[in-house]
Amino acid sequence: MKEILVIIGVGALAVAIIAGTFFWYTSTKPLYEPGMVRSGRNLMASLTPPQQLDDPNVWSVEEDIQLHHFSKGTGPAVLVIHGGPGMPPSSPWPGLSALSEQHTFHYYHQRGCGQSSRPIDRLSQGNPYEMMGLLDRTLSLGAQIVDIERICRILDEEKLILIGHSFGAFLASLYTAELSERVGAMVLIAPADVLVMPQKGADLFEAVRRAPPGRHTGRVRRLPLAILRFRKSFHEIGSGTRVLERRVWALLLCSSGCSG
Repeated sequence: MKEILVIIGVGALAVAIIAGTFFWYTSTKPLYEPGMVRSGRNLMASLTPPQQLDDPNVWSVEEDIQLHHFSKGTGPAVLVIHGGPGMPPSSPWPGLSALSEQHTFHYYHQRGCGQSSRPIDRLSQGNPYEMMGLLDRTLSLGAQIVDIERICRILDEEKLILIGHSFGAFLASLYTAELSERVGAMVLIAPADVLVMPQKGADLFEAVRRAPPGRHTGRVRRLPLAILRFRKSFHEIGSGTRVLERRVWALLLCSSGCSG
């Protein structure tokens, strides 16, 4: 009888050790890693968006996820990615109005905020790990990044110009690191200070510099100084001035590889 109890105790201890090790491993493993979106891992749906609705102010990125959007201007598409998370624009940015004859600026509300779908408003009681995974697949970084790719496909654009502000600049950088061939140019406004990804080696901006094909590398390397100058004018002068408009135009030219 004593031997049986010892065997049961050892077995229970082994199970507890295995369960604890698994929980530790899963809890310390990052929910998002660069490359997940391209490979389609940890997503609720594929990268291909569903058939679009008749509503001109709605993009359907998943069967049950619609993103509110509006646009202003004519010309090549520019996607404006707002900050926050959860701070969507209600109207076009005044600072971009002078460029509306050269570009079409598309603004959208990220999933989970504004007038876009809220896939989760509360979590039911259940397995914490399963709830964490559900939350990540529906609202976390991977879900936001794949929405940018779906928008690119909805607009039928081979390449997009991205303008990201704060958290939106962080999303734009992650998207570029994953799918650099889909980005024609990128403008980062006061990017969120979350620059070191859970990966060995370079930080996020260095990874973005390495990601584009060789012919774009020089252009990307010219951006940091222009971004710093832009941030200075943004904070000192405000978003509705001609100086800011010229800074955005200069950044678009710089990131497109043009002179000026």
